[in-house]
Amino acid sequence: MKRALTLLELLIVLVIVTILSTLALTQFGRQREGAVEKEAQANLKLILAAERVMRMETGSFVNCTDAAACNNALKLSLPLAPPNGTGYWEYKVTNANSADFRGKARRVNEAAKCWGINISLEEPRTSDCWGW
Repeated sequence: MKRALTLLELLIVLVIVTILSTLALTQFGRQREGAVEKEAQANLKLILAAERVMRMETGSFVNCTDAAACNNALKLSLPLAPPNGTGYWEYKVTNANSADFRGKARRVNEAAKCWGINISLEEPRTSDCWGW
């Protein structure tokens, strides 16, 4: 005689699968956001290196208002933010002179998430988005 699953057993299995799926998706979201944060940090380090080269060549750091301008001025290939690109971050360089600059990254659609770097920092730091 074959024994079939009861409705209660089937519901218990569905509940367990749902709980495990929820836990897995939550962890995946955290890992993904961590990778996106690392992207901004890596690109700010590229901006720092390019700005150092620019100062050696011209005697001054350079301002740029967005990723496209930074790509042009600093000979980089930063991802562009929407609507022109699919990047997760907006980039710009402000307060550039012969002694210092401020490189900034702001998360697209999340105005409170920012990273910053300048000539005295070797690693990007979280930054307030004031003065973006």
